Amino acid sequence: MSLDDFEEGVFDIEWFKSVYDELGKKKFEVVYNSAKYISSNAKHKRAQTYSDAALGKLKITEIEKSIKEKRNQLNVRAYGVIPIKKNREKDILNRYKKLQSFLKESKQFGAQRQASEKKSFEIAMENLAKNAGYKDVTTLSLVLESQISDDLLKYFDDIKIGDYDLRIFNEKLGTYKIVAKKEDKKLKSIPAKIKKDKTFKEMSEALKNVRDQYSRSIKSFENMMNKETEILAENIVDIMSSKIFYPMFENIVFMKDDNFGYIKGQNLVNVDGKNLELKDGEKLKVAHPYNLYEKGVWSDFQKDIFKRGAVQPFKQVFRELYLANEDELEMGESLRYAGHQLQGSKLFGLMKARGWISGGESIYYNYNIYAKLFGIADYFSPSDIGEPVLELVRFYDIKTRELVLVKDVPPIMFSEIMRDIDLFVSVAYVGGVDPEASLSTIEMRGVIVRELLDIMKIENAVVDDRFVKIDGVYGSYNVHLGSGSVQMAGRGSINILAVHSDSRGKLFLPFVDEDPKTAEIVSKILLLSKDDEIKDSTIVEQIK
Repeated sequence: MSLDDFEEGVFDIEWFKSVYDELGKKKFEVVYNSAKYISSNAKHKRAQTYSDAALGKLKITEIEKSIKEKRNQLNVRAYGVIPIKKNREKDILNRYKKLQSFLKESKQFGAQRQASEKKSFEIAMENLAKNAGYKDVTTLSLVLESQISDDLLKYFDDIKIGDYDLRIFNEKLGTYKIVAKKEDKKLKSIPAKIKKDKTFKEMSEALKNVRDQYSRSIKSFENMMNKETEILAENIVDIMSSKIFYPMFENIVFMKDDNFGYIKGQNLVNVDGKNLELKDGEKLKVAHPYNLYEKGVWSDFQKDIFKRGAVQPFKQVFRELYLANEDELEMGESLRYAGHQLQGSKLFGLMKARGWISGGESIYYNYNIYAKLFGIADYFSPSDIGEPVLELVRFYDIKTRELVLVKDVPPIMFSEIMRDIDLFVSVAYVGGVDPEASLSTIEMRGVIVRELLDIMKIENAVVDDRFVKIDGVYGSYNVHLGSGSVQMAGRGSINILAVHSDSRGKLFLPFVDEDPKTAEIVSKILLLSKDDEIKDSTIVEQIK
C-alpha cells in the first residue's frame, strides 16, 4: 500500500490481522489505548474506528444508520472493513447497494462536499473489495452488478397479476417501463386496479433498480475508459452474458493490447468480423477515442456504428478528441480557450456536474495529476458586474504540486480536460447570446449557413441539427454551431484560433450580426469547405 493510500484511509485488513494475532488481545489493548498520545490531529480516532470495525466490535446496523442520517464519512470508510457475515454474497451485495445509495444522495450537496463524499465512497469501496477478497474495486463492481441483474431478470418475463400479464420492457436503449397485456393484446397503460397489488409494487421497485443500475453502469464504464482501468476477461465476459446487461453494452468497443472490438460470447470481435478468443486472466480496457486514433482504426468503428445504426450508451466512438498542439507540448499550460467570457452561474453549475471541485480543479488520481482552470473575474470590484474570463488551464503533480508539462500529461486526460472546458465555453459563453443553451441562436446560425452555402454554391457542406458537416479533400469535418469547435473524423479536434478583431481579414459575409462567434463559425466553414486551398501550414499539418 502506498503512503498516499494509507493517508487517504485505505485499510490493509490482512496486515492488521497479522499484527493483532502477533500481539494478542491484551497487548493490542495497550497499543489501542495509547494511540491518542502518539497520533497527530484526530488520526487516533480513525485508527481506533478501523480497529473496532476489523475486530467486529461495531454493529453494522448502527454504522448504516450513522451513514444514512449523519453522513459520517469516517464510518463510510470503515463500513467495508467490518467482517463479512456468514451469508457472504448477500452481505457484500447489501453493502455495495448502501454505498451506491450514499454516493447518489451526495448530489444534493455542493461541489466541495460532493468531492469529499465521493472520495470517502471510493475508499469504502477499496476497503470492501480487500475485505471481500477481490483483486480490485472494478472486479468487485462488475461481479456485484452482474448479481443484481440476475436478481432482476425474472421481471423481464411475463408475470401474472389477475387477468393481466406484466413485464419490464426495454423500449429502447436505457428506456425501461412496465407493460401490460390482456389476452395477448398490449394495453396503452397499466390498469388502476392492479397498481395496488403487492407483486406490481415489487415490479415497480425492480424497475427503479434496473434504471439505477443502468445509470450506474454507464458511469462505471465511462470512468473505466477515462481512467484506463484494466478489466479481467472472465469478469467482462460474465457480465456481458447477462440478458439485461448485453443489450445495454453490446456496442461498447473494448481493447486488448492492439486488438479492438465488441464482446460477443467469449470473443472480441472487430469490425471485419474477425474473432479473438478471450482467456481467463487476460486484461481488457474500454477503448478511448485516443486509443482508436493512435492505432488508425477510429474511422473504421465510426463507420461501423453509423452503418448498423447502433446506439452506444455513452459517447465513445463519436466522442470529441482533443490533442495537444505542437506549441503546447513544452508548456505546463494551455491557452487555447483564453479570452472567452463565461456566465458565472452556468460555468460553476457545469463544473459541478463534470466533477470539478471548487477552486476550478479536476483531479485524476490514477495519473497523480490534476488540472486547474484560471480566470479573471470582477466580482470584488466596486462595479461588481464582470463575468469571469478564462485565461488558461495548468497541470500539476498531486504529490509535489509542481507544474507538469503538457507533453507529460497522458493524452486521454488532456483530451477529457479540454472536452470539459469546451463544454463550459459552449454552454456558458457570453456574447450577447448563449450559443449552446439558446436554441434560437443555433437555428439562426443554421439559417445563415444554409443561405450562405447556397449563395456561394458550396456543395460539400450540409447543416445537420447543431452541426455543419463538411466533406473536404483531406477528410470530413463537424463544426459545432454553438461553440465553433471543429472535429475531424478519425482525427479529433482541429484547433483553429480566431484572430484578434484588429487583425481580421476582409472576408465578405452576406449578413449582419452583432455576435462575433457567428462570424468565426462561418469563417471556419468556408475555410474547411476548401481545405485543399488552405495556406496556413499549422492547420494543413493538423488535417493531413
